[in-house]
Amino acid sequence: MSVGAPPAPLPSGPSNVVRRVAVRRGTRAAGAAADASQSIGGASAILIGSSFVSSAIGLAYWLVAARSLSPAQLGLDAAVVNTVMLATNLGSLDLVHAVPRYLPAAGNRAAAFVRTSYGVAVGLSLLVAVVFLVGVRTWTPSLAYLVDQVAWTALFLLAVMAWSTFALQDCVLIGLRRSNWVPIENVVFSVLKLVLLLVLVEVAPRYAVLLSWTLPALLFVAIVNLGVVRRAVRPTADTP
Repeated sequence: MSVGAPPAPLPSGPSNVVRRVAVRRGTRAAGAAADASQSIGGASAILIGSSFVSSAIGLAYWLVAARSLSPAQLGLDAAVVNTVMLATNLGSLDLVHAVPRYLPAAGNRAAAFVRTSYGVAVGLSLLVAVVFLVGVRTWTPSLAYLVDQVAWTALFLLAVMAWSTFALQDCVLIGLRRSNWVPIENVVFSVLKLVLLLVLVEVAPRYAVLLSWTLPALLFVAIVNLGVVRRAVRPTADTP
């Protein structure tokens, strides 16, 4: 072969075709991985940013509560809210990690998976709440009004049910690849909670804190699960 001769073309046989297809697939896979990495990074940044905003609004919430309520009532209300959160956390077990892990692979069983997860979380959270109420005079006598007054008992149990679902639905949204709804939900919830507190301290100050935590949670449980989640778990013909 002379020095100036052009290189021989690659053979056009089956092996070369397979090689070209493999290169193309590898390029596409690398591009998809890069896009996924950027998407995850962007979603993480949005979630972190929304958590800062929610925390700032939460600080404003408790400042308003401190200026509007007596120290004794504020302390009791904060204890009730923390008890609701404790019952919710204990009742959820490890579902906050299990749901994002297993829901994407549920396929046409996703709706049943979500319903079961909610049912387990609500049932166990209520069990914890009932145990707390039964022994409230023993370990927290100052909160005995939760069982002495029917309105408080009902509101407390309703708050536990609402929050056990509300806390888990963020994990459901992540498992359904709808995590873009999470920061919107959390920020709007924080704003509504603050607005409700400002209204309720004027019309129902004794119930203002717990109601302002419960009513927005109920609202978003309805909106997210009847709207976003129900459409996302709808079975499709090509889903196993």
